[in-house]
Amino acid sequence: MTLEERWHAYRNCFSSPDGQEVLRDLRYHFGYEKRSTIDAESPHKTYAAEGQRTVLVFIRSILDSPLPAPAEDGIGEAEFEPKPQEVDDDDFDATGP
Repeated sequence: MTLEERWHAYRNCFSSPDGQEVLRDLRYHFGYEKRSTIDAESPHKTYAAEGQRTVLVFIRSILDSPLPAPAEDGIGEAEFEPKPQEVDDDDFDATGP
């Protein structure tokens, strides 16, 4: 699968009504996308929560990014570089974990 095909696949999947519902469910169950994953009592819980957060951030970064340009040297493809996420308190869903 090319980078462009992967970008379109994520967009098609998560732009559908079912895809939006799945994304809402993922945010509910693994809602660390925009808040801390640190658990002062257990570094193992922190590591697990950070892994969950990373998946959500990656999906969100693809959905929020324009179609990546091809590699400048014409060989292979440019790697997808997720952009850093800015925290917006209006997007915080307090019903998550």
